[in-house]
Amino acid sequence: MKIGRATSEFLLGLYALRSTAEASAWIVNGLANLFHAENAILCKHDATRRILTAVVAKEPFSRANLMPAINESGMMAQHPFWNGVFLPNEPVRPLSRIASRKEWHANPLYNEVFRPDGIEDQLNTEVLGNHQAFTTVNVLRSRRGFTVAEVALMHTLRDHIGQALLNAERLENAGVFRRSCGSTIMIPLDYHGRIQSLDKVGCDDPFAELVSDGGELSSAVHDWVKSRVCLLNSGVFEDHIEPLCHRVGNQVMEYSLHRDLQNGSYRLLAVPGAIPASSRSALSNRECEVMEWVEKGKSNEQISEILGLSSNTVKTLLKRAFIKLGVENRTAAVSAMRQRRL
Repeated sequence: MKIGRATSEFLLGLYALRSTAEASAWIVNGLANLFHAENAILCKHDATRRILTAVVAKEPFSRANLMPAINESGMMAQHPFWNGVFLPNEPVRPLSRIASRKEWHANPLYNEVFRPDGIEDQLNTEVLGNHQAFTTVNVLRSRRGFTVAEVALMHTLRDHIGQALLNAERLENAGVFRRSCGSTIMIPLDYHGRIQSLDKVGCDDPFAELVSDGGELSSAVHDWVKSRVCLLNSGVFEDHIEPLCHRVGNQVMEYSLHRDLQNGSYRLLAVPGAIPASSRSALSNRECEVMEWVEKGKSNEQISEILGLSSNTVKTLLKRAFIKLGVENRTAAVSAMRQRRL
């Protein structure tokens, strides 16, 4: 099929030198633009248990801590796509071709996850993996129906997307994007933010100071990890998560969180002696305006009317403010705003 300029630029960008996080961001942003969609997501799946192990989204989902919520409730296992993965005659599938509107609206996953964000249809395809563990990309739209041309476009893009993710993974494994060396400490976490095991890389200083006697992170680090993992579980980009600088004994440790898409988990990196990170990202003028009305107890609908914005715009601004403040709900956001002023 003939491809346009926007598609050509997207394909060229796929083969740029990028980390897995950067490649994932390029993919979901690019797909949302190419398909004129409200959202696009990249997901890792464990097909044996029918659960998600990673999700990256252009726009984070409204549902906080999305992955544990839908996996452990059994909702993810009820997605209509599970019974049609890796079909040789239909590698790209619109949800509207698999489930009627009535069937989709009766699905718990729709009501708990997609309805709050106004998503009615999805275009899904596998780009890596096998029947046991695989990666998909999905375009999410508020209207049902994808054209034959849109399905064909995704068919053209799918192999390139898979190759881009493989390239990024290989570059990371080769150490091309290693942020630190020598004294970096890596702690693997599950999608709840719980320690899986401890792996010290070239660090001569005592490692025990990072964790308590029970093998848990110190309370300050644990609280930071828990709130940030919750954001990542809803699809937030890694580069939106500001590092934490925390004193351990006589030295400062800088902690950063990263997805491990290869293993479907997270990695907490601790760098001893790091220079304290700058303050969290500043809120835009519009985000500040929205937060001022949130502090006054106004609902999204009321804020929409006061500021002359659509309800979707208010929701998006609020999501972005939550990410920058490192919080999950309105109450915590109000508290964080007041702390900033202090």
